[in-house]
Amino acid sequence: MFFLFLGLSTLIAAVGHGYSELSDNPVKFWSRAFAIVSVYFGGMASLSSLGEKRIREWLKWILSIQALAFFLWLTLDNTFLPIKLSSLFGLGLIVLGLHLYSFSRFSFKQDLWIIGGIVVNASAAIVNTYKWSFGPNFSYHDIGHVIMMVGIFIMYRGITNYKLRYAT
Repeated sequence: MFFLFLGLSTLIAAVGHGYSELSDNPVKFWSRAFAIVSVYFGGMASLSSLGEKRIREWLKWILSIQALAFFLWLTLDNTFLPIKLSSLFGLGLIVLGLHLYSFSRFSFKQDLWIIGGIVVNASAAIVNTYKWSFGPNFSYHDIGHVIMMVGIFIMYRGITNYKLRYAT
Protein backbone atom coordinates (compact mmCIF):
# COMPACT_ATOMS: atom_id res chain seq x y z
CA MET A 1 0.00 0.00 0.00
CA PHE A 2 2.97 2.29 0.67
CA PHE A 3 4.18 1.98 -2.91
CA LEU A 4 0.66 2.12 -4.40
CA PHE A 5 -0.18 5.45 -2.74
CA LEU A 6 3.32 6.80 -3.31
CA GLY A 7 2.96 6.01 -7.01
CA LEU A 8 -0.49 7.61 -7.17
CA SER A 9 0.82 10.66 -5.36
CA THR A 10 3.71 11.01 -7.80
CA LEU A 11 1.52 10.50 -10.86
CA ILE A 12 -1.00 13.07 -9.69
CA ALA A 13 1.83 15.47 -8.73
CA ALA A 14 3.15 15.35 -12.29
CA VAL A 15 -0.29 16.39 -13.53
CA GLY A 16 -0.53 19.01 -10.77
CA HIS A 17 2.76 20.63 -11.74
CA GLY A 18 1.58 20.83 -15.34
CA TYR A 19 -1.88 22.07 -14.34
CA SER A 20 -0.78 25.15 -12.48
CA GLU A 21 2.16 26.55 -10.55
CA LEU A 22 -0.21 27.65 -7.82
CA SER A 23 0.51 25.70 -4.66
CA ASP A 24 -3.17 25.47 -3.76
CA ASN A 25 -4.48 23.88 -6.93
CA PRO A 26 -6.84 20.94 -6.33
CA VAL A 27 -4.71 18.44 -8.25
CA LYS A 28 -1.72 19.06 -5.97
CA PHE A 29 -4.01 18.68 -2.95
CA TRP A 30 -4.83 15.08 -3.92
CA SER A 31 -1.21 14.32 -4.66
CA ARG A 32 -0.26 15.56 -1.22
CA ALA A 33 -3.14 13.71 0.45
CA PHE A 34 -2.00 10.44 -1.12
CA ALA A 35 1.56 11.17 0.09
CA ILE A 36 0.23 11.35 3.66
CA VAL A 37 -1.61 8.04 3.15
CA SER A 38 1.59 6.51 1.75
CA VAL A 39 3.58 7.54 4.83
CA TYR A 40 0.85 6.06 7.03
CA PHE A 41 1.02 2.69 5.26
CA GLY A 42 4.82 2.70 5.32
CA GLY A 43 4.69 3.12 9.08
CA MET A 44 2.01 0.47 9.52
CA ALA A 45 4.00 -2.02 7.44
CA SER A 46 7.13 -1.36 9.47
CA LEU A 47 5.24 -2.09 12.68
CA SER A 48 4.96 -5.72 11.63
CA SER A 49 8.69 -6.07 12.35
CA LEU A 50 8.08 -5.13 15.98
CA GLY A 51 7.37 -8.04 18.30
CA GLU A 52 6.20 -6.06 21.33
CA LYS A 53 2.42 -5.96 20.93
CA ARG A 54 1.75 -3.14 23.40
CA ILE A 55 4.29 -0.83 21.76
CA ARG A 56 3.00 -1.82 18.31
CA GLU A 57 -0.58 -0.92 19.29
CA TRP A 58 0.56 2.39 20.78
CA LEU A 59 2.48 3.24 17.59
CA LYS A 60 -0.57 2.36 15.45
CA TRP A 61 -2.49 5.04 17.32
CA ILE A 62 0.33 7.54 16.89
CA LEU A 63 0.54 6.85 13.14
CA SER A 64 -3.24 7.22 12.78
CA ILE A 65 -3.33 10.50 14.71
CA GLN A 66 -0.30 11.75 12.78
CA ALA A 67 -1.94 10.99 9.42
CA LEU A 68 -5.18 12.67 10.47
CA ALA A 69 -3.39 15.73 11.86
CA PHE A 70 -1.31 16.26 8.72
CA PHE A 71 -4.34 15.70 6.50
CA LEU A 72 -6.26 18.36 8.44
CA TRP A 73 -3.28 20.71 8.19
CA LEU A 74 -3.15 20.06 4.44
CA THR A 75 -6.84 20.99 4.08
CA LEU A 76 -6.05 24.32 5.77
CA ASP A 77 -2.71 24.94 4.04
CA ASN A 78 -2.34 23.17 0.69
CA THR A 79 1.45 23.53 0.48
CA PHE A 80 4.36 21.10 0.48
CA LEU A 81 5.25 21.83 4.13
CA PRO A 82 2.72 19.40 5.71
CA ILE A 83 4.05 16.67 3.41
CA LYS A 84 7.67 17.32 4.33
CA LEU A 85 6.84 17.24 8.03
CA SER A 86 4.56 14.20 7.69
CA SER A 87 7.41 12.34 5.99
CA LEU A 88 9.89 13.55 8.58
CA PHE A 89 7.72 12.30 11.43
CA GLY A 90 6.32 9.12 9.87
CA LEU A 91 9.30 7.91 7.86
CA GLY A 92 12.16 9.80 9.47
CA LEU A 93 11.28 9.07 13.08
CA ILE A 94 8.94 6.09 13.26
CA VAL A 95 9.95 3.93 10.28
CA LEU A 96 13.64 4.79 10.57
CA GLY A 97 13.51 4.22 14.32
CA LEU A 98 11.80 0.84 13.93
CA HIS A 99 14.33 -0.38 11.39
CA LEU A 100 17.30 0.92 13.39
CA TYR A 101 15.89 -0.95 16.39
CA SER A 102 15.29 -4.09 14.33
CA PHE A 103 18.80 -3.94 12.86
CA SER A 104 20.36 -3.46 16.29
CA ARG A 105 18.52 -6.55 17.59
CA PHE A 106 18.59 -8.92 14.63
CA SER A 107 21.18 -7.53 12.16
CA PHE A 108 18.84 -8.04 9.19
CA LYS A 109 20.50 -6.68 6.05
CA GLN A 110 17.05 -5.75 4.76
CA ASP A 111 16.77 -3.16 7.52
CA LEU A 112 19.97 -1.50 6.27
CA TRP A 113 18.44 -1.13 2.80
CA ILE A 114 15.32 0.49 4.25
CA ILE A 115 17.41 2.76 6.50
CA GLY A 116 19.59 3.70 3.52
CA GLY A 117 16.56 4.52 1.38
CA ILE A 118 15.14 6.80 4.07
CA VAL A 119 18.48 8.60 4.43
CA VAL A 120 18.71 9.10 0.65
CA ASN A 121 15.12 10.41 0.56
CA ALA A 122 15.94 12.82 3.38
CA SER A 123 18.60 14.36 1.17
CA ALA A 124 15.85 15.11 -1.39
CA ALA A 125 14.04 17.12 1.29
CA ILE A 126 17.24 19.06 1.95
CA VAL A 127 17.61 19.84 -1.78
CA ASN A 128 13.98 21.01 -1.83
CA THR A 129 14.32 23.10 1.33
CA TYR A 130 17.43 24.95 0.14
CA LYS A 131 16.28 25.02 -3.51
CA TRP A 132 19.60 23.67 -4.87
CA SER A 133 19.42 23.68 -8.67
CA PHE A 134 21.62 23.24 -11.71
CA GLY A 135 19.65 25.91 -13.54
CA PRO A 136 16.11 26.54 -14.77
CA ASN A 137 16.03 23.35 -16.83
CA PHE A 138 17.07 21.10 -13.93
CA SER A 139 15.61 22.71 -10.84
CA TYR A 140 15.51 21.57 -7.23
CA HIS A 141 12.18 19.87 -8.03
CA ASP A 142 13.88 17.73 -10.68
CA ILE A 143 16.93 16.97 -8.53
CA GLY A 144 14.72 16.07 -5.57
CA HIS A 145 12.62 13.69 -7.66
CA VAL A 146 15.69 11.94 -9.06
CA ILE A 147 17.08 11.51 -5.54
CA MET A 148 13.70 10.19 -4.36
CA MET A 149 13.62 7.62 -7.17
CA VAL A 150 16.99 6.30 -6.00
CA GLY A 151 15.86 6.30 -2.35
CA ILE A 152 12.61 4.52 -3.13
CA PHE A 153 14.47 1.89 -5.16
CA ILE A 154 16.82 1.30 -2.22
CA MET A 155 13.87 0.93 0.15
CA TYR A 156 12.13 -1.39 -2.30
CA ARG A 157 15.26 -3.55 -2.43
CA GLY A 158 15.10 -4.00 1.32
CA ILE A 159 11.35 -4.51 1.50
CA THR A 160 11.28 -7.21 -1.18
CA ASN A 161 13.87 -9.21 0.79
CA TYR A 162 12.19 -8.75 4.16
CA LYS A 163 10.77 -11.88 5.70
CA LEU A 164 7.91 -10.50 7.72
CA ARG A 165 6.78 -12.29 10.80
CA TYR A 166 3.22 -11.24 11.30
CA ALA A 167 2.65 -10.74 14.99
CA THR A 168 -0.85 -11.12 16.36
